[in-house]
Amino acid sequence: PWRVGLSIPLSNSSIDQTNDRLFDVTVKQLSLSVARLLNKVMFSSTKVGEASKGVFVKDAPNVEYETALTFEDVVALETDVMDTGVDVSDGTAAYGKLKTTRIEAGSPEMILKDGMMNGYPVLMTNYMGAGELGFGVFSNVGIGQWGKIRLVVDDTSMADTDETKFTLNSKYDIVVARPEAFAIAKKKTATPAKA
Repeated sequence: PWRVGLSIPLSNSSIDQTNDRLFDVTVKQLSLSVARLLNKVMFSSTKVGEASKGVFVKDAPNVEYETALTFEDVVALETDVMDTGVDVSDGTAAYGKLKTTRIEAGSPEMILKDGMMNGYPVLMTNYMGAGELGFGVFSNVGIGQWGKIRLVVDDTSMADTDETKFTLNSKYDIVVARPEAFAIAKKKTATPAKA
């Protein structure tokens, strides 16, 4: 597991002026910050800091496209995962980020409709890069937390500045049981024209 440590200093005046409500807001924000970090690690296509690799960190994308994703690209991701023997019918398969596009030119049907794409529920996240689409069977990944979640409210070490420091520490890890259960499509990087 890797350590997650977050600190938020607050002025004691702001705590007093909000009748301790700011205390509750700060503790809530620490919790939300951990959740955002875990999501960033899970869905980013690049390794984040000292954390384990997320499910879409690959040596090379499964699918590369040049202008816009097509329905064939979406199906190719599913096929790449299925061809490795992963069961995609357990209800946990989902897609990452995608802008709605038509299934084919002139069709009124969009690739993404009513929260579904190609028969699978869609998850949207801003933790995947622009131009990326992921397909995964999320029953093949686990998030663990080790030891205690330690919240220290330190109102003495910053006494000279009349501040209280809220610090949260814990250890987490994301374990991918079957990396082949996840596939990613990325837009090809445009190569500059030669002069």
